[in-house]
Amino acid sequence: MSTPLEQATDGTLSRLDHAILDPAEDFFDALGLMGPSEAAPLMRAGVGAGLGYVVAYTFQPGFAFKDGKPRPWKVTADAADQAEATWFPAWAIMGLPAFVFGAMI
Repeated sequence: MSTPLEQATDGTLSRLDHAILDPAEDFFDALGLMGPSEAAPLMRAGVGAGLGYVVAYTFQPGFAFKDGKPRPWKVTADAADQAEATWFPAWAIMGLPAFVFGAMI
C-alpha cells in the first residue's frame, strides 16, 4: 500500500478527484451552489441532507429502522429502548452527506 504522498504523485488521488468530486462539483455548479456566496456551503449541506433523507426513508436499512420507524440512538435511548437502539441512527444517514457536501466540496 502506498502512502498518501506517493498516491498524490502517481495520480491516484487525481483519478479519484476526477471520478467522484468533479461530478459532484458539476452537479452543485448546475444548481448554482458553487458560487462565492457565504451561504453556498449551507445550501449544499441542505441538499445533502435532503438526498440523505430520501435514501434513508426509501431503503430503510435494518440497522437504522424497525417496522418503518427509525430506531433510537444508543447514546440517548432510555433503558426500555436499549435493546432496539442503534449506534448509527437514521439521522446520521442524513447528516453524513450533509457534512460531506457542505464542508468537503
